[in-house]
Amino acid sequence: MFLWCILVLWDLDFYIFLRLILYLVLIPYLIIIIPVNFYMKAYVSHFSYEILQNIIIINHGVFTRIRSTIPITQIQNINVVTGIFDQFYKLYSIELETAGTSAISSGSSSGNVRPEGYIPGQKLQEAIIIEKKIIKVFTKVQHNRNG
Repeated sequence: MFLWCILVLWDLDFYIFLRLILYLVLIPYLIIIIPVNFYMKAYVSHFSYEILQNIIIINHGVFTRIRSTIPITQIQNINVVTGIFDQFYKLYSIELETAGTSAISSGSSSGNVRPEGYIPGQKLQEAIIIEKKIIKVFTKVQHNRNG
């Protein structure tokens, strides 16, 4: 089948071949790449996080803006993870897990449980600094509670 397509294209006029490439490859490529590029730029520009004295605030979302407020005392676990594509760019994500789960609040029954807080696209040193800062604030809050 593939060989037949090559033979048919070989017999076509060069300009017809160029138009075929334009219509079958370049235009669909541009139709996909341009919106994805705008979406990714908007996602990056709308993402922010802030570690305050008792809470962590994470703002994200392009079409639906979401502001997550996570109390420091509710954090059960901090994971620094990297995926397959993130490894190529040496990026890490920080997952903040609390006693509650996002799957319950979003009505997900598929078993795909997301962490309450998610800070993507950090370099390793920056991810470690964020993790240490959260732990430092957590121990300070715990010390103030107990002392």
